[in-house]
Amino acid sequence: MALDTVFGDGSDLLDQLMAVIRTNGLMDLLGGLNEAGAVDQTTSWMGAGPNEPIAADQVKDALGRTRSEQIATALNTTPDQVAAGVARILPAVVDRLTPGGNYPDHAALNAADLSDLDLGALLR
Repeated sequence: MALDTVFGDGSDLLDQLMAVIRTNGLMDLLGGLNEAGAVDQTTSWMGAGPNEPIAADQVKDALGRTRSEQIATALNTTPDQVAAGVARILPAVVDRLTPGGNYPDHAALNAADLSDLDLGALLR
């Protein structure tokens, strides 16, 4: 099943992801991804150049079972689909949230406007 069929335009998935980032911090999420073996990917998202893709299993490990299940419940889907969807949109989200490779502060995270990301295309 195509992820854009599961998540539509992706805005609800993005809202859930941003809630995790705003609550637990971007550094927490990226740290979890790095522990899951995604150091090269997270580094590429924060730097100049193309964003490397990440595996859904790495996202699932970084989010943890509880957060994955909470997001899945909120979106009426499965934790596996959540991990797959987040894996597709996360590189672009982190790239936008870390201009110049700098972590955003709390105010910048709260003010972040990612409405111009073409989530539908990322989920296809």
